[in-house]
Amino acid sequence: MSPKSRGRPKGRGRTPAKRAAKVRELSPFDRTLAEARRVAPNLTPLRAQLVGSEWLGGPWAARGMGDRDAEADFVRDVVAATSATAPASRAPAAWTVLHALATIPDAAWRDVVAEALATCPPDLHPWWALPLDREPEQPTAAERWSDPWGDQRVAVLHYVEPEPHQLVAVESRAGGRFVHELIAVAADESLDLLIEDLEREDVPMADILADVALAMEQTDHYWPPQTAPEYAEHRALFRWRTLGHLREFEWEPIPDHDRQRLIAEFSKWQDTELDPQAVEMLADTFIDFGDGYLAGGVLAWSPDEVDRFLLDWAQRKVMLEPEVSAALPQVLEAWVTFALRRAGLDEDDVDAVADRVRELADEYHRLQEDDDAGGPAKQILSRLLEAGVDMSDRAAVDRAIGEYNAEMLAKRMLE
Repeated sequence: MSPKSRGRPKGRGRTPAKRAAKVRELSPFDRTLAEARRVAPNLTPLRAQLVGSEWLGGPWAARGMGDRDAEADFVRDVVAATSATAPASRAPAAWTVLHALATIPDAAWRDVVAEALATCPPDLHPWWALPLDREPEQPTAAERWSDPWGDQRVAVLHYVEPEPHQLVAVESRAGGRFVHELIAVAADESLDLLIEDLEREDVPMADILADVALAMEQTDHYWPPQTAPEYAEHRALFRWRTLGHLREFEWEPIPDHDRQRLIAEFSKWQDTELDPQAVEMLADTFIDFGDGYLAGGVLAWSPDEVDRFLLDWAQRKVMLEPEVSAALPQVLEAWVTFALRRAGLDEDDVDAVADRVRELADEYHRLQEDDDAGGPAKQILSRLLEAGVDMSDRAAVDRAIGEYNAEMLAKRMLE
């Protein structure tokens, strides 16, 4: 310590550093109001629908599990910001947001918005506002594009109101229906990059609207949810435009007489040297998978569905005698050829699926030899069969299950 500083209070003689004030992070709702101030001068009826849908998509994508009211809660927050007790500086932006949301009204919050808009100051009613009690805009034309197997689909809806534009839904159906993108583009914008490898299907416009509504309904039931901006931002707009078009769908199993007819026809058609009963058993297994998992029905096999069947479903769900299991890829190759020819596909498209079966045959056999590849139920059943346990002996079955559970627990603890 220097003589000059001895005895001087700490910090004496130094210029204190200035600390910047902590910047308050904007809440999602504040960011919405800020954006509303920015876009308000350039809104049109269509642009208002697009930004309103984007604003609703934010809380919907951020919702928690089981939360069905995220959008309605957001709307109520907007309404609260227009009340007389709210800060006056927020009101103009809040009214802009509320009018934009009103262009794509949902039954869950339409009445709340209507009540609030009745109190809106006349000078804050924008020229682009649309009446709440109107019907959704209907397309003037629609088309659907698909790959040969129906796994990849693109639905295009053409509109002239409130101004010419197109709405596009991009969906995959392998492994369950899932909408990847919802797109809004100008009426003259080319969609060649989206549909260049697809074929146009002859489908009535009402069926396309119903199909888009159903695909979105099923996508919304996934968890974790589909929260990608490419989906969430236009979700509310697409739901509004397909309102009333959703058709109730209840799965019904293939009738027994149809199942037996397909098995009999396939057994007669195929030329493997496998025991006829084994062929029928495998055909029945293929129908089980197709009936429960193929979006297009029991005949709608595709390369992706072959992957899912051979490398996942068959490993976890199917128990077969070793010689039957060994023959499964060969019989599946015959089955997909039979099924897709029956469905009317071109021979090149049939061959692509059969080729995929051959490509995955070795991997299928490798997984069959891997005890960890099957699910717990299949592993337990395999052990019971190998040990010759009498399935009617409840005590013996329970002991075997207990031994399996203890072994798995010890394995997890060691890991």
